[in-house]
Amino acid sequence: MWLLSPPCQPHTRQGMKRDCEDARSDGLLHLISLLKSLKQTPDYILLENVEGFETSQSRELLLEVLKNQQYSVQEFILSPNQFQIPNQRDRYFLIARKKAFPIPPEDIPRLGPCYRIIPFHPTCVNITYKSGTAEMGTKESHDLWNSLNTKCKPLSEFLDSPMQLGTDLTPFLVKQSVLQKSGPHLDIVTPNDKYSCCFTKAYRKYHRGTGSLLQTTIPYQLPPVSRDLDNLMSLKLRYFTGTEMKRLHGFPEDFGFPDDMPEVQRVKLVGNISFVCN
Repeated sequence: MWLLSPPCQPHTRQGMKRDCEDARSDGLLHLISLLKSLKQTPDYILLENVEGFETSQSRELLLEVLKNQQYSVQEFILSPNQFQIPNQRDRYFLIARKKAFPIPPEDIPRLGPCYRIIPFHPTCVNITYKSGTAEMGTKESHDLWNSLNTKCKPLSEFLDSPMQLGTDLTPFLVKQSVLQKSGPHLDIVTPNDKYSCCFTKAYRKYHRGTGSLLQTTIPYQLPPVSRDLDNLMSLKLRYFTGTEMKRLHGFPEDFGFPDDMPEVQRVKLVGNISFVCN
């Protein structure tokens, strides 16, 4: 079995989308070339990448080789919120195997060549959302995601306990300078919400499009009517911890980090991985 997760930068929406011309694609292209000449090919191949890979030249090259090597292929665009996890993180998955797949229902939802749900999966649901219809951090986005994610569990079920967090929240609180600079663009959620936006490895370093922030004051007032500094300070916003992000990516509770791994490294690690679904 080959498990592939090549660098996403050649295909990400915030990158230059240089695809095969990006040097970071060289590893995948080498494996595609190797697969052409292997006499004994792997029984299974699983590849994961960002949404956008499904339109890439790299994918076309891979599919051509898989077809010539007599693989059956299924492709998916999936997100944790389709599996009752309150996080939006669309990712591309390709599964190839020598044995033919069961024929899926004709009405299964698709996005281009990709299935939007896993055929015959007992809990995977389709969530129809057109990107760009509501900017993250706005009331429209907040209300939209909560209405779409009705089958998701609330964020409160994924948060660290007070004992796990400790009594000093200072390391997790958002600094005033960040609120002053990025206040209008922050995506703010409460423990009652059933969504959070995609976390990246730049979470806590950059604050637009890298992950949600959690309001800790009660009663919750979301989305905040005003984004002025005083109002944002009153919300006592904090970052999600690496352990909380791990849960929002579907990892089991017994999946742990090394004890000596700093919190900032845990956040980078989790923000750079896909998600796990049962």
